[in-house]
Parts: sequence; C-alpha cells; structure tokens
Amino acid sequence: MRCLLEHPCDLLLHTAAYYGGIGINQSEPAKLYYTNLVMGANLNGGRTTRRVAKVVNIGTACSYPGYLEGHLKEQDLWGGPCHASVVNYGLTKKMLAVQGEAYRSNTGSTRSI
Repeated sequence: MRCLLEHPCDLLLHTAAYYGGIGINQSEPAKLYYTNLVMGANLNGGRTTRRVAKVVNIGTACSYPGYLEGHLKEQDLWGGPCHASVVNYGLTKKMLAVQGEAYRSNTGSTRSI
C-alpha cells in the first residue's frame, strides 16, 4: 500500500508472488497461502483508496482444477478444486479474482470472472 502512496499510477500489474513450486506448497503451506493472500489483498484494496484505474492480477495454472488435461481455458477456472499439491497457492490467486470482481461490481462494471 505504501508503494501506491509514494508512486501513484493508473495501471497496476500485480506479478509478484511468494512461490517455489510443489516443494514449498508442501513445506510451507500456511506461509505461502498467507503471504500471497495478504500481498494481493493489500494491493487490490489499495487500488480503491489510491484511485488506480486498472489492476491486472497475474494468475497461475495452479488455480485450475487439478484433473484438467491439455490446454487450459479461462472458462475452466471454476470447474473444480485445485490439485492438492498446489492448493495453497492456487486458491490465493482465485481469491484475487473474486476480490477484483467485488471491486468491479462496486464501480458498475459488467465484467464477470
């Protein structure tokens, strides 16, 4: 949030993540989940107080259902649970999509996740 106070912008690209593959999902699940959720939530929340016109949250294939094969399609994102090996990371990225949709609905946008 401090970053947005010190560096106002019209477009915010959120590409940061605390991540390290399946190993970190298994060895640090709580830290991985919390760190990514709070980082994203703070940036998304800061957008409203700092009046950032557009936020782009970069997602991950880990958010898709664990049973999918082949090419991932955007419409498949909500088709089932994340794979157990990456659920802590995958769900945080899904929650950023939910949060973004909540903010969009407050502004009257018609885009849906």
